Amino acid sequence: MRLDFFSLHLFADVVDTQSINRGARQNHIAVSAASKRITDLEDLFQTKLLHRHARGVRPTDAGEMLHRRVKATMGDLELLMVEMSQFAQGVRGRVRLHSSSAAAVQRLPGDLASFVEMHPQVQVDLTSHAPADTLDMLVRGEADVGIVAPVAPYPESLCVWHYDTVTHVIVTHPSHPLARRESVSFADTLVHDHVSLTANGEWDILLGRMAQGRGGALNVRMRADNYEAVCRLVAANLGLAVVPADSARLYAQPLRLRVLALDEAWASMPVHVCCRDLQSLPASARRLVQHLTARKPEPAPESMHWGSARNGLDDGPLLPRSRLQGPATLASAVSC
Repeated sequence: MRLDFFSLHLFADVVDTQSINRGARQNHIAVSAASKRITDLEDLFQTKLLHRHARGVRPTDAGEMLHRRVKATMGDLELLMVEMSQFAQGVRGRVRLHSSSAAAVQRLPGDLASFVEMHPQVQVDLTSHAPADTLDMLVRGEADVGIVAPVAPYPESLCVWHYDTVTHVIVTHPSHPLARRESVSFADTLVHDHVSLTANGEWDILLGRMAQGRGGALNVRMRADNYEAVCRLVAANLGLAVVPADSARLYAQPLRLRVLALDEAWASMPVHVCCRDLQSLPASARRLVQHLTARKPEPAPESMHWGSARNGLDDGPLLPRSRLQGPATLASAVSC
């Protein structure tokens, strides 16, 4: 059985106005066409729906039941249109956000809290991945938005915005030989054991390249998969570590760690918002990109030079400045 929604809507208007003539006018069709559609409905249901009389029409018992059901169905359809428009406008939906652990402990939690407050019907699924994995998943469409540091080459197909700058410091046990220092160079740390992240990850490779560039090697005694675990291993006096300043602030006091400034230009590392062509994203993901880039922070210093973690630090920047986008607005969110 195929139901014509226009004919059902027309039937409801005819019953509401008690007139085929007025129902036809409300739906902008001829009276003869409206009468034919009512007759077709009666043939379809094989029962009489209207009593016709000189002053207009009134529904039969079957017509009254159909009228109630049609009004309820039309109400559900209107609600459906409202709900679907919310998806189209980005005020409802789901966003797959992938972030590196460094970005997840700094500015991101506050930005996500304000976004969710503004868009309570948008679900943000936040997961932590290595930068290269996040970039690959963005290209394959397995993630909507990524927040990463340039420790792995950025694919040309991605749009990129400067989001934040993460400052890195050294944390040590209070009894460590460097603990009394206020600041150290990276070369100063190479004669000591390090605690680092997962082996052969982009951050691990980057620190190894930095050590090679200073004529040394990174001696990693222990590894962990997040900065909290790294700090706890440092607190056990198993080595020193390079960590984001925000992580150091979180764990230094409860774990009684010493925090030293890292006297290196690369200690301040840019963090970027990345995604595919904005036009191809769900509206809710475009709204999140707009929210994250609306408050444009100061870019990384001009002197900062970020090279490829795979090919060495002197192979050229991973991200030319010309590729950085301006703040993402909904008006400009159709191209990048």
